[in-house]
Amino acid sequence: MAEIAFEKAGIIKPNTPVIIGERQPETDPVFIKKAKEQKAPLVFAEDLLQTSNIIKKSNFLQVDIYQQKETLLKNLKLDLSGSYQLKNIITVLETVESLRKNGYHIPEDAIYQALKNVKKLTGLQGRWQTLAKAPLIICDTGHNKAGINEVLHNIEQTKYQTLHMVIGMVKDKDINGVLQLLPKNAHYYFCTPQLERALPSKELAEQAALYHLKGSAYATVAAALNAAKEKAKKEDLIFVGGSTFVVAEII
Repeated sequence: MAEIAFEKAGIIKPNTPVIIGERQPETDPVFIKKAKEQKAPLVFAEDLLQTSNIIKKSNFLQVDIYQQKETLLKNLKLDLSGSYQLKNIITVLETVESLRKNGYHIPEDAIYQALKNVKKLTGLQGRWQTLAKAPLIICDTGHNKAGINEVLHNIEQTKYQTLHMVIGMVKDKDINGVLQLLPKNAHYYFCTPQLERALPSKELAEQAALYHLKGSAYATVAAALNAAKEKAKKEDLIFVGGSTFVVAEII
């Protein structure tokens, strides 16, 4: 994790404000050291802003933002509904505050409108995105342990009868680290995304079996998803993910 932080810290420029979202013991020293070298003012957003009164729906999140018990923004709606957006939003808002301090005029109404229309304004897709209902089909591009943990948190908050997991991965990721997190009570449909770095679905299924994850291997993402659709009932949940490339093939 520290190595990844070191690479990301390369974007820090001299005398330029730096906003980091979460504090983490492994990465904080990396960012602090680099910012000090560049004489770049550094803040951790989670030290300054907090969320409360969270309402989660299938297509949006509603949240209040406060600072030291003082409400800054009330009933802020986000069209990105994954629970991890609660972490992202404080980083975004602290960045807005930094821009304001540096002379940019960003009215409060613009914040409300922009965050309610992120998908439309940016074209962003694949972040806890609902693709269909009855059965409910949701995809997410989370592909590492942190991302999968957030996915599982969202799944826990979703109502369904049986869980179906369409999963594909690439060779250079922490495959075992992800597999050991996945729920054992789901039906698995292992697939191979169409790129050279893709881990063949049969190999993925073999590794998954070591963690008592049971399912079948399919040559393509489409074939795996179709199989899941055929088996799933209207009350079930089909999740598609494991790799950004898997999600890219279905949206």
